[in-house]
Amino acid sequence: MRGDLTNEEWGIIGELLPAERGRGCRPSHDNRRFINGMLYVLRVGCPWRDMHERYGKWNSVYVRFRRWAEQGVWDALLETLVDLGLSGGRRPDGAASRHLASVQSHSADCMQLPAIQGSERMFNRLKQFRLIVTHYDKTAKSFLGVLHLVAAKLWLPAFVNRL
Repeated sequence: MRGDLTNEEWGIIGELLPAERGRGCRPSHDNRRFINGMLYVLRVGCPWRDMHERYGKWNSVYVRFRRWAEQGVWDALLETLVDLGLSGGRRPDGAASRHLASVQSHSADCMQLPAIQGSERMFNRLKQFRLIVTHYDKTAKSFLGVLHLVAAKLWLPAFVNRL
């Protein structure tokens, strides 16, 4: 489906995610299916309960997303991708903080214009994922996890093309 991870993208991040064990007599499900379900909810902006059934039970996907957000999996995933050279040596949060600082100081001279334009393009790409705009997930850890997962998804195609 549109927005799901490609085989190449999955090959990059699949091994960076923790392995899940089944609970009791139930087997664990594929992390890829859960990640695609998470990306679906983030992209469409629907509540978790309205997630498409092909990704599994909404509660299982949501619980895994929250658990990984609490454990710092999304932070580590984005940090690892940055370390691999995914963002061209720039930290993704650096552009946003430069943009916010320039807006607060109201000093947009010619030297700051490229940084402002770059961060505006970043924010426009983030807004393609409707959950960021609609804020269905209001806890700070979850929202930061959303931003890290979306940033990783946005940079993966460029990284795949370099391989």
